[in-house]
Amino acid sequence: MVLVDAARVLITLSLFLSASFFDFRERRVPNPHWWVLGAAGFSLLETDLIMSQAPLKYQLFLIPMGTLAYEALFPWDRDDSPKAPLRLLAIASSIGVLAFLFWQSQGTSDRTLFSQLLATVVMMLLAHIFYAVGLLRGGADAKAFLFLALIFPHYPALPFGPMFSADPRMADVLQIAFPFPLVVLLNAVWPLLVLPLGLLIWNGVRGNLSFPRALLGFKVPLDRVPRFSWLMERPFEEGVRPTYFAKRDSDREADIARLRELGVREVWVTPQIPFLIPLAIGVVLSLVLGNPILWVISR
Repeated sequence: MVLVDAARVLITLSLFLSASFFDFRERRVPNPHWWVLGAAGFSLLETDLIMSQAPLKYQLFLIPMGTLAYEALFPWDRDDSPKAPLRLLAIASSIGVLAFLFWQSQGTSDRTLFSQLLATVVMMLLAHIFYAVGLLRGGADAKAFLFLALIFPHYPALPFGPMFSADPRMADVLQIAFPFPLVVLLNAVWPLLVLPLGLLIWNGVRGNLSFPRALLGFKVPLDRVPRFSWLMERPFEEGVRPTYFAKRDSDREADIARLRELGVREVWVTPQIPFLIPLAIGVVLSLVLGNPILWVISR
């Protein structure tokens, strides 16, 4: 198992390093990164199941996992096209499989394995939900979190352990309450909490203390809007209004042209953060430091 988990870590860090480069340069990550990570995740999960001599029924978990992975890489058409019935069939099959496995797991001695695999499905589903509600703004961010859940169905067992590890009596509970991908996400987010303070200082020096925008972005000339930024002011029929959560499909150039027609000379923007970089750092922090929640509790 140590060699399998070491392979997980090496593959993930290699792909995340490459993805971070593309995310920094283009704010887009080529899909082959996720195809490779997905293939590695399914292969290593299958290796785990075989080596642990897991009951054959747990192979059925591959159906909902495969459905969620396919949905991320090749979104099903959501209209009346021929693919729509296939999407409904995949979703219905996934729900049926999970219900069957939950029923089969009652009173068995392998509830821990069931819980870990179920937690993996839940984390993959959360990736879709986080993207839909805007907690993960970029498609690459959501795919990275989804395939991170797939490739790490449990905490990696390595020769070295994190600085802040759980009491062995609580290990199984934390495997379910705080799956490894969730720990990575927490470790990726908390360093970014200093960003609002930095923006506030930057805006304060320039006399642009308009709250809450001063915590989320900065003001620039309309003719020099940074390439990787979201507009925090948009034109509407009744005039210019602040907007803090720009739609992904909004036409920024058209908005800028309309703002110029309305006589706007400066506009508030919020930076598009290449989140794959802190997510890659989060993987390293999770391996070295462990769960930040445990650190807080220990204090």
